[in-house]
Amino acid sequence: MDLFYNVLYSGILFIIIGFISGSVPYGLLYSLARGVDIRKIGSGNIGATNVTRQFGFWQGFLPIALLDGFKGAIPVIVFRLCVSRELDESLFDIMEILVGMAAILGHVFSPFLGFKGGKGVATTAGVLLAWNYVVGLTLITSFWLIFFTIGKKTIGRASVGAAVCFPIIAFLVPNTTMPLSIVSIVISILILVTHRKNIQDWYTGQDLAKKAQEKLKKEQSHKE
Repeated sequence: MDLFYNVLYSGILFIIIGFISGSVPYGLLYSLARGVDIRKIGSGNIGATNVTRQFGFWQGFLPIALLDGFKGAIPVIVFRLCVSRELDESLFDIMEILVGMAAILGHVFSPFLGFKGGKGVATTAGVLLAWNYVVGLTLITSFWLIFFTIGKKTIGRASVGAAVCFPIIAFLVPNTTMPLSIVSIVISILILVTHRKNIQDWYTGQDLAKKAQEKLKKEQSHKE
C-alpha cells in the first residue's frame, strides 16, 4: 500500500509541475523579446501558428513549436525518471497520462494569461513523443502529410486533420496502453474545440483567403 501512495503522491506533484510547465507562454515571451506583442497580431493566439504569421516558419513556427513541445515532454520524461513503474504499473500509466494532460491544459488555459492560451497542438506532440514515441511520430507524420496535401499548406487544417486521426492511430498502434487510447479521444475533442474558428473558416474558405492576404502583405513589405 505504501508503494501505491508513493506513486500517487509523486504523480500529484508532477501533475502540478506539468501544468506549470505547460502554462509558460513561450510564444508571447519570444515575440515580446523581438519587440512584438503577438496577442495583437493575426488571431491574437500565442501559439506557433500565429507566431509564424509574424516571423515566418524558421524564425517563428520552428522555435515556438519546439519550445511548446519540450514544455509538454519534459514533465512526463522527468516523471518516468523519478518514479518507478514497478511500484504500481497500472497507477503509473494513469499518472503518467495525467502529467501530460496537465501540461496540455496548462498551455490551453495558462494562468499567466488569465486562463487563456494556445491551441495545444505542439504541446500535445511533445507529450505524445514522451508517452509513446511510435504514436507521436505517426501523428506528426500524419500532420505533415495532411499539411502538404488536403491541408493546402495551412497549419489549422493540418491540426484539425491530425486531431481526427489521433484516436484512430492510438487504437491501431500495437502496445498502446488503455489510458492513452482513452485520453486520445479527450485530446482530440479538446484540439477540435480550440480550433472551432479554424474549422468554420475551413468550410467557408476564409482561411485560404486570409493566407493569401498575409502573403500579399509580406510581399509588399519586402518591396518597400
